[in-house]
Amino acid sequence: MPLTRSLSMTSLSGLRLWEEEDLPVDDLLLFEVAWEVTNKVGGIYTVIQTKAKITVDEWG
Repeated sequence: MPLTRSLSMTSLSGLRLWEEEDLPVDDLLLFEVAWEVTNKVGGIYTVIQTKAKITVDEWG
């Protein structure tokens, strides 16, 4: 399962880059803050539905 940073993380330029082989795959935890939901951009259902599909595609 390739782990990648999604486009939503491009604004976090201050974080150091990580290498895929350095990640403890068994202990990973996905935590995401949805700025789009906070700002009520578009319909909340559409935002969550779209993000859920992308997350499943990326994380399995």
